[in-house]
Amino acid sequence: MKSLKTDKAILCLGDINPDIIIPYGESRQIMDAIARGEEVDNTYRPDPTIQSGGATANTASGLARLGMPVYFAGKAGKDYYSDFLKEDFHKDGVMTDYMACDPAISTVAVFAVVSEDKNRILYAFPPVHPSHLQLVPEDLPDELMDKIGWVQTTGFMLRENPAADTVIGFLEKCKAHGGITISFDLNLRIEVSPFTDEFKARVNRCVELADVLLGSGKEEYVPLSGKATPEEACKYYADQGKVVICRAGAAGVDYYQGNEHGFLPTFDVEVVDTVGAGDAFNAGFIASVARGLDLHDAVMHGNAAACYAIGKVGARTVPSWDVVEEFIEKTPLIGQK
Repeated sequence: MKSLKTDKAILCLGDINPDIIIPYGESRQIMDAIARGEEVDNTYRPDPTIQSGGATANTASGLARLGMPVYFAGKAGKDYYSDFLKEDFHKDGVMTDYMACDPAISTVAVFAVVSEDKNRILYAFPPVHPSHLQLVPEDLPDELMDKIGWVQTTGFMLRENPAADTVIGFLEKCKAHGGITISFDLNLRIEVSPFTDEFKARVNRCVELADVLLGSGKEEYVPLSGKATPEEACKYYADQGKVVICRAGAAGVDYYQGNEHGFLPTFDVEVVDTVGAGDAFNAGFIASVARGLDLHDAVMHGNAAACYAIGKVGARTVPSWDVVEEFIEKTPLIGQK
């Protein structure tokens, strides 16, 4: 198998959006306290906040924080939200030369209503034809392929055209160009969107083109492959010459390459916020492999980036490379004494 190490920039090709956090639960608790005649702190009112989001955009942010040169390519409107998102990227060090901002469309926003038990109910607006799926081939000029050694994308971009054909066409160009590793996070989300034959065909085409697959076992590898178990599904793809990463949250990560199969538990941390954990893992893993680390150590660093991040609030809390290294040294794995 070809080396995955690269000195060139990494391209994150995919979705970006603002997350509008609405603290309904906190507001409801204050209203209930007032109704009961209880004193409340009149100086505090939970206000909505805006945070940068989008699975691929979160991974780009994490990679930049880990010290990697990274471009983000994707589609947004030309509005307040896209300005906010670009500013956040620039703070982290993500290059936005290929973030296309079109004044004819509106940047899709995700509204997260947070209940009393901290669960989130998500609403996207506009609800149809979101901005990230308006990506067209002209947004990805051929010059880009000479600047990158790795491209990371996701099944979330394959739900509708023009983005689906644009992403597949660009990956095909990268494959023909040579010298570019392709990693693909399945990100099927079939629990909320139909697993149509058209969508499955698009995903399978990206799987064919990919060198590295990232996903979960029962929810993604099994339904996509038609195999009975995650292990059978992952071995099926590994036999095709791919590196296969099978994430299972707190249960750990299995990894496959050829006949090699390994497993690593996650780190023993207090969970604060799991939003963006998979994106953080992807950043830690890709940064490690691109640096030349072997598969075991790359999965270890992916786990560390994700576990550090879930101990903080927000989807973009991946730390620097040095902090990840220190975290690995000092934090026990689950099951360790």
